[in-house]
Order: sequence, then C-alpha cells, then structure tokens
Amino acid sequence: MYNFHNGSEIAPNSNKKMPIALSALAAGDPAEVFEDYDLVDLNELITGGREGFMAYRVTGDSMLEYIKPGYIVFADTYCAPSHGDVIVSRINGKNCVKIFEQTCNGLYLVSANKSYEPIKIRKSDDFYILGVVRGHLAVYRK
Repeated sequence: MYNFHNGSEIAPNSNKKMPIALSALAAGDPAEVFEDYDLVDLNELITGGREGFMAYRVTGDSMLEYIKPGYIVFADTYCAPSHGDVIVSRINGKNCVKIFEQTCNGLYLVSANKSYEPIKIRKSDDFYILGVVRGHLAVYRK
C-alpha cells in the first residue's frame, strides 16, 4: 500500500562532543549552579547510536504548536509508522511532516494546525514514508 525509503547510506560517525552542564537549568526560580560539566555526543543522544536517521529543516505552519518553522526534525528511516505517529513523507514529489492516520477509510496525512485539511493518500499518488519523527530541535536565529 505504501513504500518505505531505506536510508541505509546514513551512518552516524560523530567524533565531536559538546560540553553539557550537569546541574539543572531552572526555568522558574533560579537554582544553585555547580561547575560540573560532562561531554555529550549529540549524535548518540539523538539516535541512540543507531543508523538510519535523517534530519530535516521544517518550513510552514501546518504542525503548529508542536513543530514550528525553523525547527529541525529527526526521522528514523528504519521504523514503520503506527497510527498517530508524526512522519516525514514524500507525496507526488513533495516532502512534508504530518501526523500519520490509518483508518478503515484509508491513509491520511493530518496537520496539527486545524486550518489545513487532511490529505487522503490515493492509490494513484506517488507516496513514500521517509521516516518516523523521533524528536526535534528548536533552532533560534536572529
């Protein structure tokens, strides 16, 4: 009914680590700060050390409030989606990030922003699931 894109050419090989503070960063009342740091491998943190992840920069507002324009989503290309998963897909040559819904009436790509109508996947559509979103990174630039 639908095809999966296999990202087998993707292999994490991070060799740089970023310092990470071990003390909590309070978003409420200020908290005590300790000068304890460790090093974190961001690739390991995002993928769990597994192959088959792809990062995509998001444009548009169809997934507001969850995923905003400019965010980077991380999609697991080795995972089959379940009903309700957020996925990255290609439909008729265009990529999008949507909620995957599989109902008795067929497959749908649903936006979190209710201003957008669900997209029904038809047999005539060229449709591929590129991956299941496993996380996102909010990137703020001025």
